[in-house]
Parts: sequence; C-alpha cells; structure tokens
Amino acid sequence: MNRMWGGPAAAVVATAALAGCGGDSAKVLPPAGSPTFVASGPVASPSAAAKPGKPWYDEVRPAAAGARIGAGTGTPCGLPVTFTAPKGWKAKPVKVEGELAELGKQGGFTLVCELDAKSAGLIGLVRIMRADEPATDLTGAADAYLAPEKANVRGRADRPVTVDGVPALEVTWGEHVEALGETMPRRALLVTAAERPVLMQIGGLDEDLHKDLLAGLVLARGTMGGR
Repeated sequence: MNRMWGGPAAAVVATAALAGCGGDSAKVLPPAGSPTFVASGPVASPSAAAKPGKPWYDEVRPAAAGARIGAGTGTPCGLPVTFTAPKGWKAKPVKVEGELAELGKQGGFTLVCELDAKSAGLIGLVRIMRADEPATDLTGAADAYLAPEKANVRGRADRPVTVDGVPALEVTWGEHVEALGETMPRRALLVTAAERPVLMQIGGLDEDLHKDLLAGLVLARGTMGGR
C-alpha cells in the first residue's frame, strides 16, 4: 500500500507538518553555523539561505490571504497552532477511524485536517498531520514520517527555519512513482506546538502546480502563531 500522500492513490497532495514545543527547553535549535531561513511575517525575511529555483523556490510569494485556521478561530480544524489559509481554500477536519484508518497514518503522524484548493482553481490538498507522541527532534520526526516510503524518496534536503520566532524545519524531496515512471516534488514544514510535531506537506504533479501549492504553504508559514 502506498501511504505517501502524493502517490498514485492521491495524485496531488499538500501536507504541512508542524511540530510544537511546550517551552524553551523543548525548542530545537539548528546546528552551530547552519544558515537559518527566517519566516517571521507573510513574506519570509531575506537571509543568506534564501534560494530561488529548485529545490526551495524561495521566489514564490504567499497566496492571497483567506480565513484564519486553528484553535480559537471558530473554524472546523482544532489545531494547536493558528495560521491564515489561502483565499478560497476549504478546511475540513478528518476523523481517522474504521477500516481505512491506516490510510490516515504515516510514520508516527495522524491526519487531522485537510485544506482543499479545488475551489481556488488548483488540483491539490494540504493535509495537516500531528505526531502521535511528544517529540522535540524535528529532523527525527521527519525521518520517521518518510521512513515508510524511503525507497521512493529522491534528493531529500532539510533546512532550519524560524516560524513566529520558534525554530522549525523544512524538508524537500521528490517522490518517485514507479507506475508513472516519474518523480514528483514534495515539501513539508515542521514546527513544534503543544509538545507534539504538527506536519504540513505539499505535493504537485509537476513543478508549476507544486509552486502554486507552495504559495499556500508560504502564507501559512509566515502567518503562524498560537503555540
């Protein structure tokens, strides 16, 4: 069974992973000397680590702002963080239960919310997942998430980022789909919230759609708060 959200069973997927931490002692700091990409507002702040083009596409601007999502916002998805969703993208909570429950789980994360971009003219989803157990090591959480599909992962790269003043992690990779003979772009954001990582990932069938979906992730990253 292919449980990677961008695989053949789900042609295009955007999933964001955000990992939360309950206090200063739980914050994950980048290694000494590592460049940090600062995302403290709707547009990520310039830094030495900003790189246009593959694999990070830092030239992508945030999508037009829509509703606030998360705890205390009155929206369907009760998350431990809040952020602004792109205009027209629809949020809906997900209950992982019954015979298909395993389809909503991967590498220690469980699907809790989806943002559907269809009404904004895009083919894709943002699937928001939360870690089942407390964790402070975001790289380790990303490793665990990707482990079930390790054989299909191509060209993974990680970088530390700062989201709302808190260290976070971005991961980019390609997912090889053997049946199609193609490798599709993937991107995830992890940031600590309430002691458990929350993961947001985006996908896309091709580079152009990936960048369109990335604009939504850039908006969420730059407007996040509420930990």
